[in-house]
Amino acid sequence: MTETDAFAFMDTFRSLTRVFPVRGTEDEIRDMGASYFKTMRRYPLTSVRDGAEVVMARLKRLPKPAEWIECIPRQRVRPELPKMTPLEIAEHVDAEEKFYEGDPCG
Repeated sequence: MTETDAFAFMDTFRSLTRVFPVRGTEDEIRDMGASYFKTMRRYPLTSVRDGAEVVMARLKRLPKPAEWIECIPRQRVRPELPKMTPLEIAEHVDAEEKFYEGDPCG
């Protein structure tokens, strides 16, 4: 998340505080939200929101940031493989046709 996501994050945080009531003044709750935001900055806002949905479905109290992070669904991100050049494709096809028994490729 970036600073521009702070308001959207606070909306999500406030929805959690409505589901799981928190004691404290408005300033204390805002400060708590700012601390949660700071802790969860490395996650995309969409993932944080998805985690909030899981929190509301599974937990019985407002989670600590680490508990919220545990509820963020893990997305398997496959690394982008580089595209083969035409020369690499030709070498690969040649190696397959020789059943990988020829000279080493470049």
